[in-house]
Amino acid sequence: MSALACQWMGVALSSPVLMGSINLLSHMEAGAHQNFFSKAMRRGAGGVVLPPINPERQGNERKSPSLLQSVRIDAGLEADSAAATAPMGLSVLRPEEYGGVSPQYGVFLAKELKTRYPAFPIFGSVAKVGRNAAFFSVLQELAATGVDGIELDFSRLEAGKEEGGIWQEHIAILENARNFCSLPLSVKLSLDVNYGELLAFLDKSRVDSLSVSGSHTGLLPPKIARGNARSYSSPFDKTEYWAPTKLHGPQERCRAFYNVYRYGEIARAKQLHVACTDALFTGEEAIQALLLGAHCVQLSSAVAWRGLGIFREINREIEQYCLDKGYFSVEEFMGAALASVKNFAREFVFTRKRFMSVDESKCKRCEQCSCTDRLCLAFKTDKLTGIATIVRELCSGCDWCRVCCPHHAVIAHDAVW
Repeated sequence: MSALACQWMGVALSSPVLMGSINLLSHMEAGAHQNFFSKAMRRGAGGVVLPPINPERQGNERKSPSLLQSVRIDAGLEADSAAATAPMGLSVLRPEEYGGVSPQYGVFLAKELKTRYPAFPIFGSVAKVGRNAAFFSVLQELAATGVDGIELDFSRLEAGKEEGGIWQEHIAILENARNFCSLPLSVKLSLDVNYGELLAFLDKSRVDSLSVSGSHTGLLPPKIARGNARSYSSPFDKTEYWAPTKLHGPQERCRAFYNVYRYGEIARAKQLHVACTDALFTGEEAIQALLLGAHCVQLSSAVAWRGLGIFREINREIEQYCLDKGYFSVEEFMGAALASVKNFAREFVFTRKRFMSVDESKCKRCEQCSCTDRLCLAFKTDKLTGIATIVRELCSGCDWCRVCCPHHAVIAHDAVW
């Protein structure tokens, strides 16, 4: 038995790393779409969550057009900073009516994939958009395709609706979903939405899992012209519009971890599984989500950045972790870190004393560490040599100068009091 073998919602998985529910950036054609998922399976995905179906969208079985603009979100630091060229994330702008695929396309895709790969775990997804009657109709159709489970996507904040009205509609769906579908169900949540009394309705009789989103809604600004300043990729050139849009990327991973922990408490109390969706880009981050109690992780924007090979890479890292730690299965360490979630600042500060020093042989006199204007009083620069020094009595050991130094000339020293 593989160390990666586990379960989500009672469905056996060959790996806890799944292809998450996401629209492709290109126009979608059913045959090519199936081949894309087939490649994800061969590259090590433990399961596939299909693109969310928008019950209100019209379309056909074979094709689903995409009207969108992708936007790379950069670090936003000055050009001479090492982090300036590092991507912080991805946003995709699309008209609301083009969010998700049509019921015709989504149901056909699910049916064809389960016919082609009957033994592989494939999960459907239905977005809460529009009328509840349309939602239930799609849910019933999707359940009849043979998928192994369905994700109820409650993560969308519908335009023109108050949050209280939204979670009341969600409750109505949970009260009736089992009348239309007997398959395992997962509810996808986001911190963008106030779910109110909905959380009280999340019990084992209604759902089997929570899928916790790591993305959130932000405002993408227009460019501000500044002469010949660096030009960033943006669809807002020469416009004055600010765009509310979902933000995806590695900068969201701490929010994702918090969501897994916060909603995981509710899930564990109700004996539900937890899936961590989006925001994870490495094997280490996937392991961290599992340690916090996730039963699986779903990759989406990570595939946009790193391709389908990321499944194989993360699987290898998880297997190596199991080998190093003596675990026979990933399920042995799921939730192992929950007892370690605490604010340890007081314990850390009162048991250790860290201070920094400068390795003069590595100092390039670049003045990047001139920290008097970076919230620090401990740095001094020799007026004759230009070499930086640190006044130990003023150094708190915060480590920021080491982060800022591009030449790795700052050294940290730990001393126990």
